[in-house]
Amino acid sequence: MLDLHLHSHFSPDARSTRRQVVRLAASGVPARIAVTDHDSTAFHDRLAYRPRWLTAGVEITCSLDRAPHREIHILCYFPDLAARGRPWRHPAFRRLLERCHWVKARRFELIAGLLALGAERKEALVRTCRADGVPPAAGVATCLLERAGAQAFGWPADSLRAAIGEAERTLIRTGTLPSFPRLRLVARTLATTGGLWGLAHPARYGWSWPHARRIVDWTVTLGASGLEVYHLPSGRQPGLRSHARSRRLVAFAGSDCHDLSRSRGDWRDWGANIPARCDLAMVYRYLR
Repeated sequence: MLDLHLHSHFSPDARSTRRQVVRLAASGVPARIAVTDHDSTAFHDRLAYRPRWLTAGVEITCSLDRAPHREIHILCYFPDLAARGRPWRHPAFRRLLERCHWVKARRFELIAGLLALGAERKEALVRTCRADGVPPAAGVATCLLERAGAQAFGWPADSLRAAIGEAERTLIRTGTLPSFPRLRLVARTLATTGGLWGLAHPARYGWSWPHARRIVDWTVTLGASGLEVYHLPSGRQPGLRSHARSRRLVAFAGSDCHDLSRSRGDWRDWGANIPARCDLAMVYRYLR
């Protein structure tokens, strides 16, 4: 069993520590793990060497070319590091991640301003993020809701979520909401740096099945070599598996687990979605 979609505390909405990730790998189930933090390779940058069970990866936030405010996630993996060093340190790839961080930081400032948080509350939020090991540029809604929002500001989570949504819609209407890098730019950058990439959790975007297939086909046109077939919700797995085979895409499997602590849930609750035996021979070929 492989888990090619796992987050550490370097993702703003995750709490899994490095020790917990290593403990999961030591259990032998799954046999290989890919840590794919949101727009961050910090987990891999801090490793003196790459363990055999670990595949370097990242989950990139980008926007659709024709709908710049419709965000999608791309999973990217960097196998064969012994032969090619650390390709995620390529200047083009670093610029891509820096753009994602700038967008998040700018959105944080704009939405915080619309919510009238004030300098004192914004500084308290930044301090909370830093205490958790997350840079202040990490996700807007995520930081406000998951890290400090409801507790620091005393707002109910639902009310805060609604306020953030309204602030984002206001920024979209006024044309001031910065957008993440376009999918075409991400594909061009990954073609330069190398790597195995594909669309993450296609069933979570609220698309109709025909629209989801069109987006997958568009990623194939841009050079995608995989698709996250096995993920939650699992209702569309048969259709995704069939479509991936017809397009000769590698079928990624991942739990998308954000918290490995026992008090907040077990990986097996997430990993039960990953079949013990599926068509992963091609994945092994790429990741060995």
